[in-house]
Amino acid sequence: MTKQDLEQIEKIVSKAVEIKTKPIHGEIALLNRELRDSKMRSMVTEVELRKLTHEVARVDSSVEKLTKTVEKLVGRTSALVVDTNDMKDEIKALGDKIDANVDTTKRQIKEMKEHLGIA
Repeated sequence: MTKQDLEQIEKIVSKAVEIKTKPIHGEIALLNRELRDSKMRSMVTEVELRKLTHEVARVDSSVEKLTKTVEKLVGRTSALVVDTNDMKDEIKALGDKIDANVDTTKRQIKEMKEHLGIA
């Protein structure tokens, strides 16, 4: 083999290697780009997850506060119901006393009129 033959073989082999490696470089570049895009999406998702976690914690805290407030209101409402029932009983008792006093007063007025001869 001559030097020229060897150079021609070298060119052919170099071209074959170049042809084989060009698509691989393109695929590697494509995969690298997809990997970068995936990492970016992952970081964005991570940030959103942190925001949502913070929001869930804030809402959970609000729910706790509201639950405590509702429990206090329920306790106060129960006390108000008891107070209201006591007041109803007192009002009824006062009404009964007033009715009795009205009846007594009417009877006394009637007796006075009879005594005075007005009736």
